[in-house]
Amino acid sequence: MIFMLDSARCNGRALLKPETYSELMKPQALVPVNEFYPTMQLTKPHWTTYGLGWFQQDYRGKMIQFHTGSLDGAVAIIGLIPDEHFGIYIFENLDHAELRHALMFKAFDLWAFHDDSKDWSKNFFDLYTKIKADAKNKEKEKDAKRILNTRPSLALAEYAGKYSSDIFGEAEVVLKDSNLYIKYPNNNELKLEHWNFDYFKGTYNHFWWDKAGVQFFLNDEGKVSQFDMDGIIYKRVPEK
Repeated sequence: MIFMLDSARCNGRALLKPETYSELMKPQALVPVNEFYPTMQLTKPHWTTYGLGWFQQDYRGKMIQFHTGSLDGAVAIIGLIPDEHFGIYIFENLDHAELRHALMFKAFDLWAFHDDSKDWSKNFFDLYTKIKADAKNKEKEKDAKRILNTRPSLALAEYAGKYSSDIFGEAEVVLKDSNLYIKYPNNNELKLEHWNFDYFKGTYNHFWWDKAGVQFFLNDEGKVSQFDMDGIIYKRVPEK
């Protein structure tokens, strides 16, 4: 963090060319408001961009750069105000603990603006509580539209095979104990429950992971050609 705030210097010595450092902090792509962090509902930026590993926005007249990180049981955030030579790391030992955003903006307010007036903790708690409630309501609405007493187009064994995503690599659908499973690298596994037609709901072997929706598709020969898992396409790999 000090390296990034001090023009890529370490012990007084520049390790990157000025133009290289400038490129690291420069916006590379515009980010539509609906694809940015929900926090923008409270911080109300005039612009949102993505750099080389940084979410970027204006905040109270300053450009801020930040990014989150999440692993099983741990989350983090780094936030920078380059013009103020200020940065902060925040680590938490709980999945999706969005207190990290509240602490970051509280630190920004205190350091750069000498302002302690906003209760970011309450504001972000209310925001993410509403987001979770809205998501649950949408799921209930979707469940209510389930068409009962349908069957998959094919016998379950016909869905088994190897599939591949351009983004996430290979996955294998296997039939075990009359259930379909999607096996991913690193021992990640998704157990599929038939929902309706060729749509299945999946539960991971990590109880703290969200459930997934999987839609299988057939080609004009009536064979499974691919599946869509929450917007991620896995195409069937032809058997050799």
